[in-house]
Amino acid sequence: MAHIDDFPVVSMGELSASPDVMPLKLEFRLLGGREVFLTRIQQHQTYGGMLCGLPRDPETSVARAIEEAKKWDGGFHGAPVVIPATIVSGIKSAPKNPRFAHIGAMAWSMLPQITTFAEFKSLTTARDPGKVYSSMLAVWWQTQFGIPTDADLLQRLRSLDWGRYAKDWTP
Repeated sequence: MAHIDDFPVVSMGELSASPDVMPLKLEFRLLGGREVFLTRIQQHQTYGGMLCGLPRDPETSVARAIEEAKKWDGGFHGAPVVIPATIVSGIKSAPKNPRFAHIGAMAWSMLPQITTFAEFKSLTTARDPGKVYSSMLAVWWQTQFGIPTDADLLQRLRSLDWGRYAKDWTP
């Protein structure tokens, strides 16, 4: 059994911030002024488990992400808000090996490498003043694991229509 005493410790001294440390929280104001904060997040590789071939059907990956997010959320929010990602596509050249020449050139199309499900919460309701909080389930794609840092993605998150998509609730 592992004991914490067996873990190596490296002192970094006093730091105001470090670019090597992933931020531990995400809080921001929506364009309408509402403050929201991240309460839960799950990430996985968009094409994890793909053993061969090329990604070709982003629509299926998006539909799968929506269904997985609903299960992860236990159906509390219903359908998640999907933040569109840039789809990259191209053509893979035909194999040079004569044994595989029959395959020919292949088209591919893919989403960013990391699929993210996240729940954001507000300390005020979206529509129902008889409730206490509001929250929203969102799905997006990004190039690496961690709290989003891409300026375009953060702008898309800030643009969420909270009044339309958030669920009001009371604990």
